[in-house]
Amino acid sequence: MAELRRDLRGEAVIVSPGRAQRPYDFRSAEEDRRARCPFCPGREDQTPPEVDAVRDKDGWRVRVVANRYPAFPRTPEKEGDAFGVHEVIIETPDHGRSLADLDASELTAVMETWRRRLLTAREDGQIAFASIFKNHGARAGASLEHAHSQLMAIPFVPKKVAAEVKAWRDGSAAARLEADLRDGDLAVGREGAALAFAPSFARFPWETWILPEATEARFEDASEATLRSTARLLLKTLTAMNSLLERPDYHLLVSTAPFQADGAETYRWRVELFPRLTQVAGFEWATDVFVNQTPPDSAAARLRGRL
Repeated sequence: MAELRRDLRGEAVIVSPGRAQRPYDFRSAEEDRRARCPFCPGREDQTPPEVDAVRDKDGWRVRVVANRYPAFPRTPEKEGDAFGVHEVIIETPDHGRSLADLDASELTAVMETWRRRLLTAREDGQIAFASIFKNHGARAGASLEHAHSQLMAIPFVPKKVAAEVKAWRDGSAAARLEADLRDGDLAVGREGAALAFAPSFARFPWETWILPEATEARFEDASEATLRSTARLLLKTLTAMNSLLERPDYHLLVSTAPFQADGAETYRWRVELFPRLTQVAGFEWATDVFVNQTPPDSAAARLRGRL
């Protein structure tokens, strides 16, 4: 059971006791984590049945399963319960490789899988919004070490997302983005149709966005060429970040327009990447105003120098 509640601002809160049962890798030694990892080849019976996969003659390369400990069930048990889709995308069969260790074709296959899962979620008329995200490392909230990302799809548009859609619709978001893209000091790199830059309004140290040069609202509608360019640039950015920051834990978010929202066609999808170098502290929790100790133009210059 998962119950949907609202806070004083009307923001959604999902109370999901079942999530507490999920395993946590990082309390044990690395060899123990490998020995019991449910995402490694040969242990497919330890996950729910797969719903998608990429295979070659040697076996699966990417595998998608329902989350065994979902934040919410697929269908509500009673009125007021939260429901939606919660999936795990296992990004490689090799326990020892992270997303940054994949080659460009492997990373493209992962991103193509993200796109397919979003398209599948979009086909469900009850789903209004879906998020693809990755928590890499214990400090970023990962519970299992094996490289994976997740899809969570829900029947409503979160207020934060709706507010951003409104900003795209009235033109203010586009104006801020275009100003940053014109600022050479914020540029990180370019690969084909994809651009990387450090937003001037970055909330976190070393926060970097990657997006297509063309205006595209939804990640799931991106072309094959755009995905390949984005994958190559993401790989270069991760490699540079790992080099500069000694392989930090990080979050990766695929920000994409809701399936159901007025004005969503003006949105710009992007991949947001930010390492976990600092803790979100009291002021941020109290105000939702973030204090970034690393100037974005400084971070951009150092990343640019490593690409």
